Amino acid sequence: MPRLLIAPLGGNPPPPCAAQLALEQRLIEEGVHIDHAASAQQALEGAWAHDLLILTQDKTSDGAPLVAEGVLALRRRAAQQGRRHLPVLMLSAAPEHDAAHQARHLGADDVLSLSLPPQLACSRVRAYLALAASSSPPPASTPPQTRSVPWHQDLTRRLVHDLRNPLAGLTSNLSYIEDRLGQSADPEVLEALADCRAAVARLRRAAAMLVDLGPLEQGTLRPRLQQALLAPLLQDLLDQRLHEASLRQLRLVADVPPGHVAAFDPELLPRLLHALLDHALRYAQTGSQVLLRVLTDTPGRLTLRLEAAGAWLPRDHGGHLPSGVVEVGLALHYAHLVAQAHGGSIQVLQEASPDRGQQTVAVVIV
Repeated sequence: MPRLLIAPLGGNPPPPCAAQLALEQRLIEEGVHIDHAASAQQALEGAWAHDLLILTQDKTSDGAPLVAEGVLALRRRAAQQGRRHLPVLMLSAAPEHDAAHQARHLGADDVLSLSLPPQLACSRVRAYLALAASSSPPPASTPPQTRSVPWHQDLTRRLVHDLRNPLAGLTSNLSYIEDRLGQSADPEVLEALADCRAAVARLRRAAAMLVDLGPLEQGTLRPRLQQALLAPLLQDLLDQRLHEASLRQLRLVADVPPGHVAAFDPELLPRLLHALLDHALRYAQTGSQVLLRVLTDTPGRLTLRLEAAGAWLPRDHGGHLPSGVVEVGLALHYAHLVAQAHGGSIQVLQEASPDRGQQTVAVVIV
């Protein structure tokens, strides 16, 4: 469950207004856990336990200089300690231009106006929560005092950070437009919106991959293994790609034993599978089935098979997925590195299936 922390910017805040209460209620209904802090300073001290920090401001809020120092210190600690970027938003009753100006001085990522409809404000908050969830923390295996970040990795992180605001804006506005249109809209319009949503999701995944790429190549990003049920994760992953599959009449099927539990990194593994699905959805035989299956005959290891008709995945002379951004592109190179970080590999098999003809199988061992 995503966790949100809300705190007043000023020292003597008034009670929350009706618009803020409506926004909070809508977020709670959508499964967001909300905590409140008495002050911005207190919130900044406990911010790392949350996925998003919102500072509320009215026309009389004070204390902005101290808060700006606190936000800057938060950013510095993130860089020094190898923590992920924590989005900070400002919720304001002030005119939008004034609020945006103060948000920049605070170092906040974005400003939310209380004049926005709760539906749109909620969509924007959920977009930032989604971006936070799609960004892996930097490697934790290297002590902070000895970690040295190459200049190109630092540049990549800054570029990805600059992408967050437009991506969050696109995500929230797409959700708002879809909600307002409803199912009664022109089917072609709804399909165009679904195309946009899929494209934004792919951009979010690419941004997360770019941040992870350097540490994975250096071997400093270690998987954070958690024991969890596989069936819900894999079904949700396939559900996210239903629109893209429908464009080529592909059937997405998950074959997971009920109650099967495995140890995996809940951020890295889905991205690895999305990278393979990108190729299956693009190059598998039109109208065929894409099957994601869990094998249970490999004790101590998680083994997945992604099967689809046609030659949809490259393979090297040893029967494995090739690596290298130039050779196979960002997504497949990332998938190779994630499997390698788990101490595993991705085998690429060519098999003859009685009902599907020649098919390509990616065997992911992590």
